[in-house]
Amino acid sequence: QILLGKLVHLLHSDDTDTSYEMLTVARRHLREGGKQRVAYTLTPVVYSVFKLLEKVKDVEFAAEKSNDGPPPVSEVDAAEGQSDNVSELEDDGSTPQEKAVGTVFNKKANCRKLFVFLQETVAMVAPSDPELAFKLYLQIACIADRCASSAYASTKADEGPEYSAIAYEIMAQAFLLYEDDVSDSKAQQRSIQSMIGTLLSCKTFEKDDYEALVTKTAQYAAKLLKKADQCKTVMLCAHLFYTGDKDDAKAFRNPQRVLECLQRALKIAD
Repeated sequence: QILLGKLVHLLHSDDTDTSYEMLTVARRHLREGGKQRVAYTLTPVVYSVFKLLEKVKDVEFAAEKSNDGPPPVSEVDAAEGQSDNVSELEDDGSTPQEKAVGTVFNKKANCRKLFVFLQETVAMVAPSDPELAFKLYLQIACIADRCASSAYASTKADEGPEYSAIAYEIMAQAFLLYEDDVSDSKAQQRSIQSMIGTLLSCKTFEKDDYEALVTKTAQYAAKLLKKADQCKTVMLCAHLFYTGDKDDAKAFRNPQRVLECLQRALKIAD
């Protein structure tokens, strides 16, 4: 399995569609290895898609972006004679990122397609190793949130809510997996801490969706078996109810819920 995992990481192509096709073929063969092996052989496929997704995201949301504004720093520095940036320029005087600007994204493997691929792959891993699948779902949610941020920052801002919805759906799948298959008390504590970290790192959820997720997380924390674990995780959940800056439209601030979490943690500690 280790050698197969290394083999997956060697699959590479400069063309994103070719990379996607290679990973699709790899998954098709590796999933035939049986329940005991897929946790080891399909996980490298997931991480390879993570890398591919970042590459596709940069190109997809750079496409059709406006060229208005001052020239990139690298061009200014090069004009001033700073040789350390000259090597970053292409033959025509532009960086690869600048070449993507103003072009139309026409690849078959777009971000949406890769998220579907990831969900299907993690669903194959879940029966073999639920805790690993749970963590992978959380990582996918983080990447979907970053895609939403990139969409909002590009000319495709109307696609931002779609990726926020994908992140919410994947978080919901992670929560279902936690409820159904994560039964060990220590694994539950680790999982809730991962939930908290993921929710704090996501910045594009709608307020209603975010409130539903953090409320559910706080409920999970309050149901842990050991009092010490309850106290720690409920206290950590207080951070979820007071996030973002005052001017941030996506900020969620509920001082009353923060106080309730801290009071409950104190009560459990007593």
